[in-house]
Amino acid sequence: MELGVNARRLRVGITGTFDVQNYGDLLFPLIAEAELSRRLGPIDLSPFSYHARRVPHWPYDVTPLSRLPTIVDDLDGLIVGGGLLVRFDKDVAPGYVSPAADVHHPTGYWLVPALLALQAGRPVVWNAPSAAGPVPDWAKPLMRLAIGSSRYVAMRDDVSRSALLGFAGETEIAVVPDTGFGIARLLEHVDRSPAFSGLCEQLGLRGPYIVVHATTGLQPFCELVRDHPERFADFQIVALPTGPALGDGAGHIRADLPNVIDLPAWPNPILIAEIIKHATAVVGKGLHLSVTALGFGVPVFRPAHAFGGKYAILSDFSSVHAFADSERIEPSWFLDKVGRRDVEPGVVAANLQLSHHWDTIASIIESGTSRRVPQEVGRIWQRLPIVLETGFDRAQSVATLEGDIASLRADIVGLDDRVAAQSIALAESNRRLEEKQAVVDELNREIGVITMRLRAAEEARNAAPPAPAGRSQTEAAAASAGGHDQTRLRRRGRLRRLIKWPTFRTAKRLLKRAFRERRERWIVAQSGLFDPTWYLSNYPDVATAGVDPVEHYLTAGAAEGRDPGPSFSTSKYLSLRPEVAAAGLNPLLHFIAARRGGDAAFDMEEIRPGPPDDLAGSAVGRLLHSFSDRSNEDRAVVYGPAVSGWHQNGPRR
Repeated sequence: MELGVNARRLRVGITGTFDVQNYGDLLFPLIAEAELSRRLGPIDLSPFSYHARRVPHWPYDVTPLSRLPTIVDDLDGLIVGGGLLVRFDKDVAPGYVSPAADVHHPTGYWLVPALLALQAGRPVVWNAPSAAGPVPDWAKPLMRLAIGSSRYVAMRDDVSRSALLGFAGETEIAVVPDTGFGIARLLEHVDRSPAFSGLCEQLGLRGPYIVVHATTGLQPFCELVRDHPERFADFQIVALPTGPALGDGAGHIRADLPNVIDLPAWPNPILIAEIIKHATAVVGKGLHLSVTALGFGVPVFRPAHAFGGKYAILSDFSSVHAFADSERIEPSWFLDKVGRRDVEPGVVAANLQLSHHWDTIASIIESGTSRRVPQEVGRIWQRLPIVLETGFDRAQSVATLEGDIASLRADIVGLDDRVAAQSIALAESNRRLEEKQAVVDELNREIGVITMRLRAAEEARNAAPPAPAGRSQTEAAAASAGGHDQTRLRRRGRLRRLIKWPTFRTAKRLLKRAFRERRERWIVAQSGLFDPTWYLSNYPDVATAGVDPVEHYLTAGAAEGRDPGPSFSTSKYLSLRPEVAAAGLNPLLHFIAARRGGDAAFDMEEIRPGPPDDLAGSAVGRLLHSFSDRSNEDRAVVYGPAVSGWHQNGPRR
């Protein structure tokens, strides 16, 4: 379709990510300008992206989107896309964000420009982009406005079309091939451009060459060339980074292909297309790398896993070949498929669809209308997504916080109930404790009274005069007692009853045990034979348990055959004094008592620890076992006067 040449040179805007070093993104304005110029005559195409770019440092001038509100009135139409454009996630490319605080990311380079153009009364067309990811609730009203009010909407796959149908209203959504298939039209009258010839001379490209995508994931091909150098001796390998912004670089393949030819600088996208056009084969993963090769009849080799999502369209072409990711490539399989061929019918059909696509866009642009509106309204459109997104996020945060508050309130009510119940239980426990304390206090008073009376009776008995001569002891006792017999009997009866109370007997037994254990710990600690540091160092399980070392030795360590220090062997002492083990006595306490009582039967060297032995079946082991069985029996009587005398010098409180 060739439209009439306009008397006025039309100015058309196109928005997308045209400010990054990515081959596919940079193609769209070049193809759009060429296709519209064929139909409308020379036009002024103005690419818009986040960042400004200028020739000669960039293939074409790029206007920052922050200026679009002041320029949109001068446009005759706005083209959105293509490429993977309709998205709401922030990870478009490493470090790629809007430099202007008032431009939302990522809608600032596709959705907001469409809204600005629609508000200005300019026709909006969608140049077969694709969509990815869900549409957040805050953006749905804007999507309905942008898609439903556009003059023409085309997407490059059915999945993307389905994603937008809910926002289209009465607007039809077409599905057309990626407009990158039209790259061959830009070079159809060019055999070898001066730029390409100069590059070949610079790189020494004189024979057939294979273009390899300078990225990761092409290990099987690299191994193929490395392992069969004789089969690839006639081919040169050129590393082509189609997307430096996405991490492409020759370093990904140079380690496996040391003779790979690296480009001196990242070339103009038209020169990249010409490099692909004259290649014998292309090996890589990039979508527009593959689409360009198909447009020129160059066979494409891709990893088998790289056919999902936006790459699914490549599976329909017979000249796109897949190799397994983890298997070696057969040289004959690869070499039989290299070499340029006629363009596939599928590519021809794609270009016919694209021709109709560009006819539609040109017709809409040519018939576009214009009306004047205040520029500030455009600023509002530009900032609206930021306001909506922030408000929606805050509303969600408030809802979440309200839910948390309700949950916390329920927890507080539950805690209040538990506190009330525990307060009642505590009051009851206090009441019982007070009752028991009253009993104890009464017992203490009774004990005090009885003790005083016993002491008074003893003093009175000691102070009584001897009985007169000639009288019997019985008569003297009866005479001294006088009328106090009944009183004494009553007091003795009360004392007997008190001593027989279970609470009194238990308290007495516990006090005696506590005093005995306290004295034993003091004896061991003061003996000079127990080394706490040595004990914890040699028995780390005791240190880990956090138990007092002296208490552990007295309650368990001796029964387990452990030594109290470097100067005393538990097992040796028990072997020398088997009666100690038989009686269930602590060997160190027994030795201390015996030494204090003057028993020096053993030299210290005889009971000093030696190398560890297997005690399980020995006589000493049997003694230890006997000692362990009886270690819980009362030992106070067996230690005898020597230990009792030591106890008298021990700590008291």
